[in-house]
Amino acid sequence: MSGAQDSVNCGLCKEEAAERICETCNVNLCKNCIGRHVTNNDGSTSHSIVKHKDRKSSEDLQCVDHKQICVIFCNTCNRALCQSCLALNIHKHQLVEISSAIRSRLATLDKETEELEQSLEPGYEKIILELETLLSLQKKCHAEIQEKMKEQGNRLKQALNTMIDQYSKQAKENEKRDIEDCTNLISKIKNNLEAIRQSAEVNKDISKSKNAQVLTHISKNETFREIPALFELTASTFSPGKIIPEQLQDMFGELSKSMKKNKKPQFIISNINLLENEDCLKTPEIIRVCETGLKVSPKVCCLHKSKKCFVRSGVNIKCFDDKGKVLGIHALKPENHFLIDITVTSDNHLVYSDNRERSINKVKNIEDNRTERVITLNGWKPLAVCCSSKDELLVTMQTDDGKENKVVRFKDSNVLQEIQYNDQDKALYSNPLFVCENTNFDICVSDWDDVIVVDSSGEFMFAYNGNRELRRFKNKFNPRGTDEIRYS
Repeated sequence: MSGAQDSVNCGLCKEEAAERICETCNVNLCKNCIGRHVTNNDGSTSHSIVKHKDRKSSEDLQCVDHKQICVIFCNTCNRALCQSCLALNIHKHQLVEISSAIRSRLATLDKETEELEQSLEPGYEKIILELETLLSLQKKCHAEIQEKMKEQGNRLKQALNTMIDQYSKQAKENEKRDIEDCTNLISKIKNNLEAIRQSAEVNKDISKSKNAQVLTHISKNETFREIPALFELTASTFSPGKIIPEQLQDMFGELSKSMKKNKKPQFIISNINLLENEDCLKTPEIIRVCETGLKVSPKVCCLHKSKKCFVRSGVNIKCFDDKGKVLGIHALKPENHFLIDITVTSDNHLVYSDNRERSINKVKNIEDNRTERVITLNGWKPLAVCCSSKDELLVTMQTDDGKENKVVRFKDSNVLQEIQYNDQDKALYSNPLFVCENTNFDICVSDWDDVIVVDSSGEFMFAYNGNRELRRFKNKFNPRGTDEIRYS
């Protein structure tokens, strides 16, 4: 071990052998540099200078190749290096002193711990609470479903029993009527038969007497020849119907499947320091430049699967190709119209909001300049408009006095959804000038000082009011638009 220590040079002068180490800074020091290291600070740090053998830490990094104490760290390889590694000149990457690397990693570790304790831990606790509430609601919901199915089954059984009772009653009435008809006919025949027998006996008595009584005899045979009306009786029958399970299912009801929609946990959105994110500081890549000749382009929207775009300028909307050539102009009279926003439908029809006309209008062909009024508002003025993934229109609007604001979802001219308040009945918006739908189907609205995000059902998710680090360089966060990032 002493041989390894002798080979370690001073971390300051890089020449003399290190006899001591600063436990506070983890820097190897020679005898001449100890004083300079201790005094070369603002006095806020208390240094602990000890011999290598007396240092409290037993976790010195040792080189896996040379078994020496590591003094340099390679950020490129993420590996600690000793003096022998440096002498071999096998590393020419981004090198820092081991003490500096440790301090950097400790700072990162502290940030990780802070995020774990202040963001992730309470976030997960909140999610667990919400999921337990969801679990309780689901149990209650499924119990109610079972109870409803049981009640429906009882109603079906009752209806079936009622029907069986009716059929049974009708069958008994048929039986009674048929038996009565047969009994009455048999009785008539029996009576006639008895009368025939009696008449035959009378005839025999007269014949035996051989006297004048035979002259007054009246024959009844003509009457007996008229046999009472007979009938053929076909017994009633019961033909069981075919039991079709699908029809029973239609009568019983329909059980839908549970619908699960993934959503991004709200607490994951953390306050990222954009100044430390190198990707945010890189020069953006310019893909294409379209020269419009306009000094200010308040609103631009691109056509789907096309290199064309619409640009709003005052009350005029111009269509450009990627070379900057004007393909068409939709012109309106400024005294009658005041355009706020434009968007494009899935079939590349232009849609714009007219604040003065209180309307949302569609232009199918910009060359013929014909306008179709899609929506007319009463008591509200339209502001921003965008076309959703389902080809529905999301329109932000405001009352004349500016006290009420909301987002309304339209299908054609029919209102499908209105979003105005959060779950505490507080207004979500104060001046919703821009709106878009992201790939999660969340609705993002650019307000005065915030970007307000709600999910597709209108439930508030979060509000973003700028990065705190970036806001040191300007007085106010004032968003001027929203858009979504799409991946393919």
